[in-house]
Amino acid sequence: PPIRRLCFLDSFVGIAIVVNTFLLGISADVQPTWAGWLVIDGCFGLLFAVDIVLKLRLQGFRHFFLTSEDSMMNVGESALVLLALMEFLLSLVSVISESATVLLVFRTLRLLRVFRIFRVLRFDIFMELKLMIRGTVGGMRTLLWSTILIVLPVYSVSLVLRDTVGKESETGFGAEYFASVPLAFFSVF
Repeated sequence: PPIRRLCFLDSFVGIAIVVNTFLLGISADVQPTWAGWLVIDGCFGLLFAVDIVLKLRLQGFRHFFLTSEDSMMNVGESALVLLALMEFLLSLVSVISESATVLLVFRTLRLLRVFRIFRVLRFDIFMELKLMIRGTVGGMRTLLWSTILIVLPVYSVSLVLRDTVGKESETGFGAEYFASVPLAFFSVF
């Protein structure tokens, strides 16, 4: 059945995305001008293009891009695959011509490929991670008010200590820690 094939394909491509992301990091630090990275990038680009083509074949254009629950993700993934293929072609041109402008565009396009890792978050194995992210985002408002609740009294006390103890900062005995508002704030905190 097509659904079972899609699950296998998604799992395989998910592993490929993780490996590709790690290789992007390695290629940035280890011999970034090595021609083998271009071949590896081309292989991953081809794999991701085949993934899109197979899904289009199994699901149909309308379902894949318009009516699917993941249609926005599919559009984004397709754009990333097109960018990866353009990047591969630009890198071939840069190897031939060694143009500085082409290399700058190439590096910018390469950074966009990192966003492909978000596709992996659709898998059920990351359900707990998604719940943690939702909880963190939901708790931001409470965290903001907690921060304000802590900062306001500390700032008030630091102002008082700056005006009282800070005037004696030349005498020593710890008063130098209140010579300015930032120092007083840090000392009180």
